[in-house]
Amino acid sequence: KVHELIPDVLMITNGKEGVAVGGIMGGLDSEISADTKDILLEAAYFDPMTIRRGRRHLGMMTESSQRFEKGADPNGVPYAIDRAAHLFQDVCGGSVSAGIVDCYPRKIEPKSIEYRPSRCTQVLGIEIPHDRMAAILTDLEFDVSQGDTWRVTVPTFRSDIDREIDLVEEVARIQGYHQIPDAVTNIGPLFNPTHFEDIFIADARRVLSGAGFDEILDHGLGDGRKMKMFTPDIQAIRIVNPISEDLNVMRTSLIPTLLTVVSHNIAHRNLDLRLFELGKVYFPPDKRGDWLEQDRISVAVTGKTEISWRDKPRSLDYYDITGAIEALRHHFGWPAFEYRPSTHPGFESGATFDILTQGETLGLVGQISAVIAKKFDIKQMVFVAEFATTALLPASRKLREYEPLPVYPAALRDIAMIVDESVPAGDLVGAITKSAGELAEEVKIFDLYTGQQIPQGKKSIAIAIDFRSRERSLSNDEVDALQEKIVIELKRQFKAEIRDK
Repeated sequence: KVHELIPDVLMITNGKEGVAVGGIMGGLDSEISADTKDILLEAAYFDPMTIRRGRRHLGMMTESSQRFEKGADPNGVPYAIDRAAHLFQDVCGGSVSAGIVDCYPRKIEPKSIEYRPSRCTQVLGIEIPHDRMAAILTDLEFDVSQGDTWRVTVPTFRSDIDREIDLVEEVARIQGYHQIPDAVTNIGPLFNPTHFEDIFIADARRVLSGAGFDEILDHGLGDGRKMKMFTPDIQAIRIVNPISEDLNVMRTSLIPTLLTVVSHNIAHRNLDLRLFELGKVYFPPDKRGDWLEQDRISVAVTGKTEISWRDKPRSLDYYDITGAIEALRHHFGWPAFEYRPSTHPGFESGATFDILTQGETLGLVGQISAVIAKKFDIKQMVFVAEFATTALLPASRKLREYEPLPVYPAALRDIAMIVDESVPAGDLVGAITKSAGELAEEVKIFDLYTGQQIPQGKKSIAIAIDFRSRERSLSNDEVDALQEKIVIELKRQFKAEIRDK
């Protein structure tokens, strides 16, 4: 392939023409073939920034460029070329000419860093004996000169060590993070008391895992083209120096990440999936200039349930997702969720719902459209949910409260009605709950029917109501009066026709 070069691309030449792009890729005329007999070995250390600029211009990500971008050992080059020559001789039966030509005009010397053991103690919040600190650093091939302030010489192969805090991290890493006591007794600034958000994430992870879902872990980057499929009206924050064109924006939705993982698993014949992610999405600054970051939960199912001797496998669907969401809601004590029909880009029309609580829209749940699924190389139905947890955190139950078992009996009543097909069942449940007030312990739908006995454009819905008081037994007359009040309200709001038992 022919590439147009710029001054930022480092070339290796033979004095007349280029033979390779330094630290990135070899050239066509200098590559090894089956007929090659004589080889000139060249080993080098390349500046990470130079390699990064050249690689970005060429649009190439190679193993060589990755190694040099991370930082290699500049003083390990002679050993590397000698080792390579030895392998040619030992494995391939070649003969090695003596000596090397070394061009090293500005030698890179090991860095020297001041290190204060007292600062390490202050940061970590624990006392580590000085002898133990010195042994850790020495075993990592650092040269340590002790005194009031230590002088630590960093070997050139550790290009990631630049500051005192880097040495503190090395001590903590080798000592073991599990050796650092809990935040209750810790005074270190890096180990603050556990936040409720951390407890929430751990609990959500446990609930969803217990429901049979597998967690995926991803970063906050995404493909701008895929983000547009689901959030076309949101201008994604672009990355100035993306590591690839598939990761060129900050995510505005978790759904493309989920679908990418689903596609990868299906390609490896993992067809039956239940996945979730606890992640963040990012938005451009608002009117006040503040960048926006939001915590979200996403869930996806596709394929079939597990095969067992007792139950026949069935296709995973919308109800498997809403079941997991309701498990979360019950665990954290959130207010009741409402699922209202809606339309969203990337989802099948008529199979998508907004998730609401107390009138606030949290997210959505539905079936990915076949057209979008095909763009992810997915040929089977996929159901996905995504909702924000920011508004739910304050409503989460921090402590479980004991609720005594009911002392007084419940009074059970059913209402069967005929309403227009356009009337959401959730609106009927909401109207009944509001009319009955606190005495309606549970309101649930147990039957839905459309057919020959029901007029066209209508549907029959049957709803069960459990009436109960915590202070007294309810009389039949009292329950009948509540039932009549509910019937009147249903007729008024929805023009419901009450069916006889």
